[in-house]
Amino acid sequence: MRADRARVLSQLETLRAEVGKPCLAVDVPSGLWAGWTPDDPVLRATWTLSPGWMKDFCFFPSGREVCGHLTAVPLGFPHPAAHSAELVIEDDLADLVPRVPQSAYKGRRGHVALFGGAAGMTGAIVLAARSAAAAGAGLVSLGVDDQVLSLVAPQVNAFQVRSASETLSRVSRYDALVVGPGWGDGDRAELFAGLWSTELPLVIDADALAVWNSEPRPPRKAPVVITPHPGEFRRLGAGEPSVAAARELARSRGVVVVLKGAVTWVVDADRGRVWDGPNPALGTGGSGDCLSGVVGALLAMGLSGLDAASAAVALHGLAGRDLAQKHGWFTADRIPEALAQRAAACMAGLGPL
Repeated sequence: MRADRARVLSQLETLRAEVGKPCLAVDVPSGLWAGWTPDDPVLRATWTLSPGWMKDFCFFPSGREVCGHLTAVPLGFPHPAAHSAELVIEDDLADLVPRVPQSAYKGRRGHVALFGGAAGMTGAIVLAARSAAAAGAGLVSLGVDDQVLSLVAPQVNAFQVRSASETLSRVSRYDALVVGPGWGDGDRAELFAGLWSTELPLVIDADALAVWNSEPRPPRKAPVVITPHPGEFRRLGAGEPSVAAARELARSRGVVVVLKGAVTWVVDADRGRVWDGPNPALGTGGSGDCLSGVVGALLAMGLSGLDAASAAVALHGLAGRDLAQKHGWFTADRIPEALAQRAAACMAGLGPL
């Protein structure tokens, strides 16, 4: 931007802040573009009305806050405006999640095996496992370090808890795998290689992301979903957490990337989806572990990587919204119950929703 225009824009923003009046942007807030950074001038909007489709960069982590309330205004053209990403809203959830018939039993709702829970971090694998069950998985198994077996098992009476090596030896019984919640930084290379070599859908989260990224991996036919928060994304060496970087990572590594944040992007090699659900209450310790369990459950129920990740992000976001509206701030141990209500209502028409 030219220096004179940047100066005028900064003056307008100063005036807006001083006057305190609402500001309406048409298309995008003045100054916002795909390469905008928080150091650049911009006229913050209370509402942004976008003709046809809300521009992708309005949902980029750096720019979402300056857009205020975003609304697409239909164009009067014969064809709808083209866009490069799909906005996922609450009404889409029923179409994204699998339908569960009234005759379904536990074996038909998928079996998820989760690996994690090192000493001092067992809560993460417990939250992920409970969330997998809450999202509809009929069977849940946990593979944990030997020294925490007796600590984890009493917390999850409904699940099978074994050592990680024994859980892996039963891989033929599972429909999807989740690895990483509370895994710690021990030597996990051999176990991870065993998980990678299976033909099952795989969710990689938290500490397992570093192991996955530590060496080249042969391609997999089954879906791989990774769920990094911004700090974990940086540690993958893929650059700053941005939609463009997430898309490149998805293309180069053959994975689905869930770029977590106030606005969450789900991208694969060809497509992108956006969940626009800012909720600071959901930004609490263990929330991401819950999300990884939900992704695993939906993969176990037969969804593709992109669909499972998109539906999981929406379910997780709506559960967080329900909790925030009812309780305000909350801790992650409340998320599974809220997930169960949302998931059962969408999948099987059960519950009060």
